[in-house]
Amino acid sequence: MVCGPDDALTSELVRDVERGIAVYRLKHVLGKDGHHQLEEAVIYRAGGRKGQVFARGVIAHTKNEHVDLDLGTIRWYQIVHNIQGASYTLTGKGTAQFD
Repeated sequence: MVCGPDDALTSELVRDVERGIAVYRLKHVLGKDGHHQLEEAVIYRAGGRKGQVFARGVIAHTKNEHVDLDLGTIRWYQIVHNIQGASYTLTGKGTAQFD
């Protein structure tokens, strides 16, 4: 699931959180089934990026199905829901899948 980082800058994400169009979460669990947990996440609730999720840090399966994925703490990655098999995909300068 590792790919190049998204072009979103930390300052841009923080600004959008301060403006109220996105929220910052620690230990955010993705999806209705709660299958993946993001160490740090910014989730857009409004604006042109509504529905987009950005993450950094560790992505873990909540039921320990796979080894954790460490994205690092410097760059942000966009997390995209893949409806085939209910997995997630990271986007950036490439594409990789995390199921």
